Amino acid sequence: MKSIRREFYQEKEQAWQKKLQTTRNQINRIAALRLLAFLIGFGGLIFLWRAEFYNQSFIPLILFTLIYLWLIKRHQFWKTEKKLADQLILINKREAQSLDFQYGEFRDGEAFYEAEHPYLLDLDLFGPGSLYQYMNRAATYIGEKRLADNFKYPSTSAEEIRTQQAAIQELKGEVDWRQTFQASGLPIQETQHEYEEILQWMKEPPRLYPRFQGVLWLGPAMSVILLMAVILNLIPWQVILYFGILQLAFVATFLIPLQVHSLRISKLGPLLRKYQRLLFLIENRSFQSQPLQELQNKLRTGEKAAHEKIQTLINAIDSAELGGSMFGLIFNGLFLWSLQFLYRVEVWQKAYGQELSHYLKGIAEFDNWNSLANFAANNSHYPFPNIQEEGFALQSNSLGHPLIPGDRRVNNPVRFNHFGQINIITGANMAGKSTYLRSIAINLILAKMGAPVCAEDFTFTPLPLYSSMRNQDSLGDNESFFYAELKKLKRIIEHLKEEEKIFIILDEILKGTNSADQHKGSEALIEQLIRLGGIGLIATHDLKLGELAKKYPDSVINYCFEIEIQNDELQFDYKLRPGINSHLNATFLMKKMGITV
Repeated sequence: MKSIRREFYQEKEQAWQKKLQTTRNQINRIAALRLLAFLIGFGGLIFLWRAEFYNQSFIPLILFTLIYLWLIKRHQFWKTEKKLADQLILINKREAQSLDFQYGEFRDGEAFYEAEHPYLLDLDLFGPGSLYQYMNRAATYIGEKRLADNFKYPSTSAEEIRTQQAAIQELKGEVDWRQTFQASGLPIQETQHEYEEILQWMKEPPRLYPRFQGVLWLGPAMSVILLMAVILNLIPWQVILYFGILQLAFVATFLIPLQVHSLRISKLGPLLRKYQRLLFLIENRSFQSQPLQELQNKLRTGEKAAHEKIQTLINAIDSAELGGSMFGLIFNGLFLWSLQFLYRVEVWQKAYGQELSHYLKGIAEFDNWNSLANFAANNSHYPFPNIQEEGFALQSNSLGHPLIPGDRRVNNPVRFNHFGQINIITGANMAGKSTYLRSIAINLILAKMGAPVCAEDFTFTPLPLYSSMRNQDSLGDNESFFYAELKKLKRIIEHLKEEEKIFIILDEILKGTNSADQHKGSEALIEQLIRLGGIGLIATHDLKLGELAKKYPDSVINYCFEIEIQNDELQFDYKLRPGINSHLNATFLMKKMGITV
């Protein structure tokens, strides 16, 4: 499969524009029919009443009320279709823009940043212009969080990574399904608080269940009997009126809990509909890969699928909304309508409330895979990495940073073959050292997430990643940049002393002290890393550190980025070379800026 071109998304956007016009026409027709049903129903009631057919006057009201309710459902269906079309138009427009690296409209995940994380500060994974923003296509808060956790804590299990790869590879080609999933979730943007509140709602104690089960069955049954008796002229119509008033009084005794639930419905009802729709899409798709099938099966507990169980709750919510409409007095007076809703919700809570969090975890996992599969589809020339479980390997003939456009990106090789190997990277300012380090780190994270990588080939052993490339001081903790860096290095050493295998990326270590002290400390640190079996890269301006390769020829390997001065201008090729850097650019740049050297 070739990488998706901009024209592909533009054509899909145009197709959905046509679909949108169709849904608008349907909505207008149904709105007109609803008005007509209302007028005929109440017109018939008034006509029969004035003709003194009092008992029979209820017949057109009931008939056209049922028609009106059916039209409401059809109207809701086409409104949902319109929202879907609106979102799919927006999705395809944004995807076309993202192929040009214009992805500022996507959520950037800044809320998921952790200050004490082993590598987040150094790699710009969250926030505006970040890799998370470039890849995030989650339709739910829980999906965004799952994707963020994947960035922060990617797997180090080869089996789990292969499972992720299998799911992403299948979803990669399911463009229409992925976009429908995304479009079904985006109109309702829930927050962490709303997600937690809906779970808390399911744990609340019942108010009606099971004490009033008999009353809620007997009341509506009596209403039907009395109504039939009125229609057959067996009793006067005032009897059903008085009985309705009695039932309204009973409903009023539960006014406070009904108001509480009504507020929740207005806020959380749309969220439940969103989850139900996403579960329906998951459970009614035929998947081939084992991880997708297994997750589907986990969502089915008992005889009913997850989306069917949540639909039962949504039906109760729809009933509650009817109780608050202009028909509310009639339906509450006849059938205790609002209490029927409250009772049905409590029955659902008892039967399925504990399962809801399980269903939402399934949605979150699919949402996570959806984002990664979209990244894979938009970059189908990126390979899925090979995993080496024995020993250690991190190898690629050509690797680059995924956020640098292909026409400007310069790829470079990376070679690690055993524990205890330290690659020292030297080079002038702006020559490409930091970008190279970040490229390796980001591709390693992508590989552990099960995603494809920005490389021609990639073989790796999944290890935890630790970095120290930039540090922040803390005025509140009276902590300097230098001390913050020492804390990071101390944590790395402690992990290695505990015989934990980790991959290390360091950029210009111990820069907060004088040059002699920095060299001495850096040299001691590298020697300790070698003794402890550490593996990773160290970028530095201290060229003397490269001499450690003579002392540790099996462990220290020197690479560099060079510059050239041509026609009184600096030339960067950003190509990695073996050896130690031999050209500096600081004094040249100072002279160019008019600073006397």
